[in-house]
Amino acid sequence: MTNLTVNLNYSEYFCAPVKILLSILLVFSSLISFACDGCNVVTGLVSADPVSFVSFQHRNAYFYGEEIPFFRHTGEGGELAETHLGYELMAKYFIKPKIHLTGVISTKEIKVEGVDINRKISGFQDPYLTIGYQDFKVFETWQLNYNLFGGFDFGFGEYNTSVNYEYSPGSKSYDPLLGAEFNAKFKKFGIFNQNSFKIGLQNTDGYTFGNVLNSNLAVAYFHVRGNLTYVPFLGFYTQIDMNDTFKGTEVIYSSSEAFYINVGANIMFSSRLVLGGKYYSPLYKNFEGWKELRHDAYELSISYIFGK
Repeated sequence: MTNLTVNLNYSEYFCAPVKILLSILLVFSSLISFACDGCNVVTGLVSADPVSFVSFQHRNAYFYGEEIPFFRHTGEGGELAETHLGYELMAKYFIKPKIHLTGVISTKEIKVEGVDINRKISGFQDPYLTIGYQDFKVFETWQLNYNLFGGFDFGFGEYNTSVNYEYSPGSKSYDPLLGAEFNAKFKKFGIFNQNSFKIGLQNTDGYTFGNVLNSNLAVAYFHVRGNLTYVPFLGFYTQIDMNDTFKGTEVIYSSSEAFYINVGANIMFSSRLVLGGKYYSPLYKNFEGWKELRHDAYELSISYIFGK
């Protein structure tokens, strides 16, 4: 399920002279052919397409290298491998032509394998709910879709710190989320930008998971063949996880920053079913606590559009 998004546009309710109205309709109908509606339903917080959909997503991130002494769970250091698996059910629904709700429930599983550890941590993550406003602007040869949203993740997830706080699926805190997305659509290609920011708040144990900033920029090409639409894309993704704190004191080795190149594709069937995949490879990475590190990730998704 891929961090891209395209848009079916809702008509505005307004009065205008007939000639002006016809001109607007002609421009709008020509823009509809510029990009497929909904074929870029996204893996990420929300989608800037004004379509209602439900989506199932799988994420896999792999870390392998050498940890420094006193990193997370051991004082010895040495080889360490971590596999992070995520399964997510997301739904987006328009309650009004420009207002939507997006909700996510997900599970997380982390396998940790090293010289002196072989553990698996799994459970439900904190669910989240956002409310968003989205609209579009029509220009002479292109169209801009934009989406602004905010909400909370709710600290109902499983709180398991038996290995380390870092591995816990849930947070026991209620954290605000903010974000913005922008899609520029042309006849055969689009430019997409998604951004989100989560503010970590202190939980009842006095632990605060750090703020998280995500940003993605991608370029896509649209190819239509019968009832199929192919959307290959290339992009760059940044994620910054800021330091955790415990009762006001920074937790060492709890921050990270990475800049990835990602490549993938979406395939849309009959304007309803969307299959997506994406692969991430880091161009720059700084994961505190690792002396040496190999790291990559991928995402897969299947989505169904049930409302426009």
